[in-house]
Amino acid sequence: MLLANDITGRRREIERAHLEHLRARLAEQQMMHGMREALAAAIYQIQVPLNVINAASGMLRSGAGNVDTLIGMLDQISDSGAKALATLNAALPEGPRESGVRVNVNALLRQVLELETARLLATGIVVDWRPATVLPELNGHKNQLRSMFKHLIDNAILALRECKTPQPELRITTRSLDKGVEVEIQDNGSGIAPEDRYRVFEPFYIGWRNRQGRAGMGLALSQEIVNAHGGSIEIDPDCSGGCLIRLSLNAVLPDD
Repeated sequence: MLLANDITGRRREIERAHLEHLRARLAEQQMMHGMREALAAAIYQIQVPLNVINAASGMLRSGAGNVDTLIGMLDQISDSGAKALATLNAALPEGPRESGVRVNVNALLRQVLELETARLLATGIVVDWRPATVLPELNGHKNQLRSMFKHLIDNAILALRECKTPQPELRITTRSLDKGVEVEIQDNGSGIAPEDRYRVFEPFYIGWRNRQGRAGMGLALSQEIVNAHGGSIEIDPDCSGGCLIRLSLNAVLPDD
């Protein structure tokens, strides 16, 4: 009996240490993503006026008379903007490089739910976890997929917080496909307007009422990760009374 208790205690300690390791890895990856988002947003903001300046310079050259001084000034601004863009591009940290390994999607989702337990309980969200009994293992990038699932679940929690649903629910379903895995993440929040179902995947699009601290890159990065795993991601247009995100992942990476 004592031996069994000792083994159980050690197993719990190992699992707790593993969870803390995952939490640290996710925090590090999210910090990296935050840096990339901030720099990418700055690049985007600089690019817009730079395009306008280039267009104005071209118009003056084409028919507005000989305004050499003004054209020279515009060219200088254009050169300065180009150098600023080059500097910011050079400052972008490289994305995390990760080799493909065999991945159990159910295990990754379970780990993310464990990490989110405190937030789910604080918000009063009931989780309906419906994993498939048997799923094919994927050849994928664990940390990328884990980070993506965390972002999608974070989004669902934020949606339920914003709309203050009386009985907030989060349903996560996995099922096997012929050549991969399908995952559905559904909440019973206010949902996404039909005209925004594609826009939410655009870089820098933010639909939250509280925009502070958000760069609008989460779903764009999620789409990038799904694409890298030979899959697809969409918002179900037929879902009413909330939001249903459906994604598929291929059992074999496209570059394998």
